[in-house]
Amino acid sequence: MGLHRIRYYVERKGRGYWITTPTMRAAGFPNSVPCGPHGPDAMKVAEAWNARWDSWRAGEEPQRITVPGSLGEAFTRYRATGTWAGKAPKTRLEWERAWRDIEPVFGDVAPASVAYDHIDLWYGALLENTTVDRAWRAMKVWRALWEIASGMRHNGLSFTGGHEDPSAKVRRRSQPKRALFWRAGEVVRLVKQAWRDGSRGLACIMAVAWDSQLSPGDVRTLSIDQLGDLGFWTARGKTKRAALGTISPRTACLIAAYLDGQPQRPAAGIPMFRSQSGTAFTDQSLAKAFWRNRAKVFPGDTRTLMDMRRSGAVEANAGNVDAGALGAKMANSIASARDLQLTYQPVDAATVARADEARRRGRSALRDTSRNHAKPVSTPPPATSSRAAKDVASKD
Repeated sequence: MGLHRIRYYVERKGRGYWITTPTMRAAGFPNSVPCGPHGPDAMKVAEAWNARWDSWRAGEEPQRITVPGSLGEAFTRYRATGTWAGKAPKTRLEWERAWRDIEPVFGDVAPASVAYDHIDLWYGALLENTTVDRAWRAMKVWRALWEIASGMRHNGLSFTGGHEDPSAKVRRRSQPKRALFWRAGEVVRLVKQAWRDGSRGLACIMAVAWDSQLSPGDVRTLSIDQLGDLGFWTARGKTKRAALGTISPRTACLIAAYLDGQPQRPAAGIPMFRSQSGTAFTDQSLAKAFWRNRAKVFPGDTRTLMDMRRSGAVEANAGNVDAGALGAKMANSIASARDLQLTYQPVDAATVARADEARRRGRSALRDTSRNHAKPVSTPPPATSSRAAKDVASKD
């Protein structure tokens, strides 16, 4: 008897996979789920995932494993805590995705019963059947969940039995670290192209991201009430650490020209930089708008908007910045030896200014050592009636 057709199930080289659609991935489901050797057992796995998808579409919460004393029970209890509720939505989504790789193997077993060889086999299977990045993230969440479970009690005993995390001796493989960065002249070209195309909100976001070294997610949510004389006073979306996103006079002129062109002044507390349709950017819509703009200026390029954050660090390091100033500029723990100082000291505008000055020195040094990179174009931006708009075309 032949095998009947299962929704979203495909067979590739003798193995079955449950393949999701863009809508399913947007809901947090993985790109694909390895179901094992093609056959009835693999189809049962696919049918189980179809049941989860159907439950999600019906507005139901996917069934949770709650075997007493199991890792599944520990995770279920953790989801009910204020700590979980306080996590950023992206972080919770990352945990849920990793749990889909953890749950089938360890969800219904007691953490204390898991040994090194079990973890080693599980991690090896993830590397073989998925991606290095997915396996890395699954292991990351496993280790964090182990620490949480060790602090929980079942029948008066720790979920982990006081044992060491069996994954501690498993060495994770990781994707090569990104090392791509942008040059100042290249960013000027990107900004000018977006402005000419009418994507003026995108042009401002790129200019602010370059100057401030804030992440794209932090820049796209900036509001007009956060704008001061030096730039934007804000807090990192991920760490909530205070940050001063300094901007250059040129970028200040760009923002002024952008605001002059708006039908009404943006309201406080809402994103001020808008897409061409007038809506606030999402992470996905901003990435797509940037990709389209990049394709016009640098066809075939793979650098991202996020690489501008690294670019500023490259410039500052070339300008011999001190680690504390760079940490204050980026609002992170890049100067690990000064973590406590950064935690307890407020953001200092003078310290951030030292990082900006180091970036200018480094920019000059990088130009001197690399003459083959693209030069800023001299074509002026579109004509406007305001003086601020004319200042947009001025050179560094």
